[in-house]
Amino acid sequence: MTLDDLRRLDPKKIGQWPIGPKLGVLFAVLLLTIFASYWFDWATQIETIDSAKKKEGELRETFLKKKD
Repeated sequence: MTLDDLRRLDPKKIGQWPIGPKLGVLFAVLLLTIFASYWFDWATQIETIDSAKKKEGELRETFLKKKD
């Protein structure tokens, strides 16, 4: 498939595209979905988990000091 063939692909008729460009578009959509999920949802959850782990470590140290 040449660059000219890619230019002639009709975005309104993706079902008629060859398998290569279809897979390329599918992969791009997958990457965009993963990036958007990380950016808008997972990043805040990761920060919350990290702060909870830090707090857990502090509480564990406090407990061990009081235990002795």
